[in-house]
Amino acid sequence: MTTTLHPPRPHVPRTELVVPALAVLVAALAPLAVIGRLPDPVAIHWGVDGRPDGSGPLLLDAVLIVVATALVALLPLWAAARADRRGARLMVAIGHAMAGLFVLLRLRTLQLNLDAPSWQEAGALTLGDLGLLVLVALPLGVLGWWLGGRHPEHVRVAPPAAVPPLPPDGRLVWVGRQAWGVGRALGPALVVAGGSLSGVRVLPDALLIGGVLGVSGLLVWALTSITVAVGPPGLRVRFGPLGWPRIAVAVADVEHVEVEDVEPLAYGGWGYRAMPGVRAVVIRRGPGLRVTRRGRPDLIVTVDDAATAAGVLAAHVAAHRDGAGTGEGPQ
Repeated sequence: MTTTLHPPRPHVPRTELVVPALAVLVAALAPLAVIGRLPDPVAIHWGVDGRPDGSGPLLLDAVLIVVATALVALLPLWAAARADRRGARLMVAIGHAMAGLFVLLRLRTLQLNLDAPSWQEAGALTLGDLGLLVLVALPLGVLGWWLGGRHPEHVRVAPPAAVPPLPPDGRLVWVGRQAWGVGRALGPALVVAGGSLSGVRVLPDALLIGGVLGVSGLLVWALTSITVAVGPPGLRVRFGPLGWPRIAVAVADVEHVEVEDVEPLAYGGWGYRAMPGVRAVVIRRGPGLRVTRRGRPDLIVTVDDAATAAGVLAAHVAAHRDGAGTGEGPQ
C-alpha cells in the first residue's frame, strides 16, 4: 500500500470572505428581485456610443455574471492564503475591489435594462459610468488591504531535510502543489476582463484587446502552478492543470538533495529560469528543493514543505544506492 504525504493546506480567514461572499450573493439575487421588469433577452453588449448593440438570454447573463464575480472576488483570497503579509494585502485588496466593481456593474446593467420594452431600448452605458464604479469600489480595496495586514509575516528559513524511514515495501510518495498567488488570481481575472471587454465593447477594438487579454490570462493561469511528486522513480514536476510541460529526474541521476532558501531575483525572477549550471522552477520565494543531477545542471523547485520532499527523495536515493528500492512511483 502506497503511503502518500501532503503539505498542510492554506486557510482563508472568515473576515476576508464576508465582502466577496456578499458580492456573489447580491449578483445572484439581484436579477431575481426584478425579473418581471426585465426584457428577455437582455442587453449585455454596449458599443462605443454607449448604446446597447448585443443581447443574451436572461438566464445565461445571470449565471455568467455570478460566475465572473465569484472568480474575481474569491480567487485572490485563495492566493492570499499562500502569500506573506505583503502579498496577502495586495491579493485581499484586489479581491475586495473586484467584488465591489463587479456587483456594482451587475446592478448598473440591470438598471439599464429595467422596464425596457426590448433590449435595443435599454439605457446607455458609458465610460463615465465605469469610472464612477471604479471610484466607488476603491474603499473596498482599502478595506481588503487592511484585512490582509492580519496575515503573519513568513520567516524565510530553509529547514533541514529530515530523511524519513521507508515503509517495508518502499512505496513512500510525497505530493505537493505550489501556485504563484498573483498569477493564479491574475490569469482568471484577465480572462474575465477580456471576455467582459469583448462583450460590453465600450472601447474601440475591444474584441482584439479582449482576445489578447483572454489568451494571456490562460497562459498565466496554466504556467504559474505546479504539482511536485517524489517517489521511488525520482522527482516529477508538472505544470498547470493539464500537467504539461513536465520535468522528470530519475532517482539514479540524483547525486545530492538539499533545501535552499530561494530568492526569485537571484534566478532572474519568477517562472522557469535557465542559468549556467542550474535550472529553476520559481513559483514563490522561500524554501525550495535543490537537486544536484549527475551530468546535468542542478534543478531548483520552490514548493511548500520542501524539507519533507527533500527528505523523501533522499530516502529513495539512499535505498536505490543500497539496492533496496522497491515499489512504483507516482504516476
